[in-house]
Order: sequence, then structure tokens, then C-alpha cells
Amino acid sequence: MLFGGLLAGGIVTAQPAVQQGSQAVETQPTRDGTTTGSPSREAGGDQPAEESDAGAQPPLAEAGSPDDEGPGSSVPDPSPDPSPDAPSDAPDDAGGEAPAGGRSESESVARGDTAQHVAALIDRIESHHRSLPHFETRFEQRFIPRIFGRERVENGRLTVRNPGRMRWEYEDPEPKVFVTDGESTWFHVPADQQVVVGSLGTDEDAGAGAHPLRILTGEAAILDHFDAYLAGNLQPDDEGGDELTAVMLTPREPGEIASLRLEVEEATGRVQGIATEDPEGNRTEFRFWNFTFGEVPPDSLFRFTIPPGTEVLTAGSGNSR
Repeated sequence: MLFGGLLAGGIVTAQPAVQQGSQAVETQPTRDGTTTGSPSREAGGDQPAEESDAGAQPPLAEAGSPDDEGPGSSVPDPSPDPSPDAPSDAPDDAGGEAPAGGRSESESVARGDTAQHVAALIDRIESHHRSLPHFETRFEQRFIPRIFGRERVENGRLTVRNPGRMRWEYEDPEPKVFVTDGESTWFHVPADQQVVVGSLGTDEDAGAGAHPLRILTGEAAILDHFDAYLAGNLQPDDEGGDELTAVMLTPREPGEIASLRLEVEEATGRVQGIATEDPEGNRTEFRFWNFTFGEVPPDSLFRFTIPPGTEVLTAGSGNSR
């Protein structure tokens, strides 16, 4: 499925774990605010990735595995005789790189934060974006290859109209467009004289609710497909803006996305940043700013007419038709 992998990256702070016997188990929120336990994972060594041509990429076309240790990769020492002088219940801090968009991460989430808090924030994200009939925003897309190639930065304007319709108009460094009517997708790069046709899937399709693009339309069933962890607080890009909360999502089933990070206004649930990492460690990061809620965009904006003489490719196959 095209665009199945979505951004990622950023720094993840180690999360609270509770001991069950001799194995550390992470507490993970479910949609009803209860918790589930799964054995904490230890980060493996870096694996070399094969070189590939990045080329022109639609939204969320890249995916990858985290360079940083993921949630639960650092666990408490299960020794039965801890030193009395050793600090207890101190939050772990992963440190490291700044998150998407150059924002700096503040102190990590305290261990006292509950799964109910995470579940409530996820619900606020879904409810807020589902409640918006339409909006426009500026976006910046940054692709960061793990090994080969150079970092690539693009920007443009995103228009969303619910249910499920989006138009990504890239302006710099070259014009291109990604359009979806909620089911079908078209990605057109005029300079290549090609259009890639694909699908986001319907509500009845297995896994359709996990597609990262659906987060922006409030259609993603996040906790049905991901485990969620608070990953710290971020300073906003705009002076006087609300502090942002970082939420790290890890997929429950292996696929094109290794990790997914959201940067969210805590009070409203509005997503201002998305970052994903694919199993090879490539990262794609989005920032959104200057949200506007003016006139209703016309239906024609979310349909695409293939220009004459344009080669048509099918997503995932590379075959012309």
C-alpha cells in the first residue's frame, strides 16, 4: 500500500515499567484507559541499509526503524538488593537529537503520569480532528535518510475537508501534488510526467484505520493499532504558542512503520507535527503551522484529472497502465 510508512524519529524517553517476576513489563494504555502489559524490548544493534534512490516522495512515503532506543528499551534493574542511596522512581531521559522541526525537548514525562492520561489525549486528538469540517495549513516535509543520500526539505500547503479528503500542494523546491478523495490517491510530479495511483483503503479494509494520514482527518483508530507513550514536552515554534506534548506510537503489528511520533497541543488535541521512521531507519518529519478555517474547499479540489501524455503507475507495483 502506497504511503503506508509514515515519518518518525525524534527522541523517545524510556517509559515506566512494572516488574512481573524477573521480566520488566511496560504498561500501555488501551482505548478505555486500562493498561496492558507486554515485555519490554531491548534495542538491537544497527543494521546496514541498502542504498536506494529517494526520488520524489508523496506524504508519508518513507518509513523506518528507530535509530534511538524505543519505549521500554531501558528498564529498571531487577536486583533484589538496591542500594539505599540509589534514587527511586526517577524518570529516564533519552536525551539526544532535537525532535521534528528543530524543537527542543524538555524534561521527560514523570513516572506518575497514567495510562488514563495518554488514552484521554489520544481521544482528544481524534475528536478534535474529526470535529473540523475543513482547514488549511502550511507544511514542511523533511526526509532524513539514515545512511545514503542527503536530507531533503520541501514545503507547501495542505487542504483538508472531512470526511477523509486531502490535497497536498508542494511548492518548493519543485511543484507536485498529492490528492485523495478519502479512498483513491493520486501523486503527480509534472517534471517526471508521471502519476502514481493508489488507495488509502476504506473503513471496511483491515488496517485502514492505522494509516497515518487518517490522523489528520480524525479517522484513525489509533489505540486499536498502536501502543502509545508520552515522550516529553516541546516548546512551540511560535512565540507565545501553547506547549506541545510528544506522543510516541509503536505499531502492534510489524509493517512499513517502525515508529510514529505526534506533536500535539495538549489543550485542544491539534496535531502540529508528525514524524515516522521506517524499518531501515529513514525518517520523514512534518510540521504544520498557520491553520486557517475559511471558506469550504470545493469537491473538485480533491479529484485529479490525469493530464494527456502522462505515464500512469500503480502504487506498490511500479507497473504502467
